[in-house]
Amino acid sequence: MNRVSLINCSATGKGIQSIKKYAKSPIDIVLENVPDGGYVVAFAENVYHKNNQTHFVACYNFSKRREQWTFKNICFLKEPCGISVDNDGNVFVEGNASNNVVVVSADGKQHKEILKVCENLVYPYTLDHNRSTNELSVANGTGKAMLLLLITDLSIK
Repeated sequence: MNRVSLINCSATGKGIQSIKKYAKSPIDIVLENVPDGGYVVAFAENVYHKNNQTHFVACYNFSKRREQWTFKNICFLKEPCGISVDNDGNVFVEGNASNNVVVVSADGKQHKEILKVCENLVYPYTLDHNRSTNELSVANGTGKAMLLLLITDLSIK
């Protein structure tokens, strides 16, 4: 079996790119002026991207190089930072300025705030969803502590 290793990255001013192992040049997935601090994550056929300056999260189909959906709701999500995806394609994203964690449905049409501002959640900066254990790790930008949550019910309604 010959597996191709890909690295997806957010290149400031260039967009989202995919780099094949041993390739001479990257493949453009999304041509968009991506600001500093861009972050991407891949799952199945999709690449997910957040933009902290325009407050949105987007899902792109990797093979079609086309946007599937965009989520933007500044009442719930301001300055998205960390982003991660579960086994069902639900997207977890932190709002650094809104001091919360939001989960967006796999189709981008629904969302739910799962963590709100509290003493231990100040300027959340990065997160990771462990697909094996269904645990969500959330870290503060203040460097204060790491918060580990077990997610049991993600029904978004």
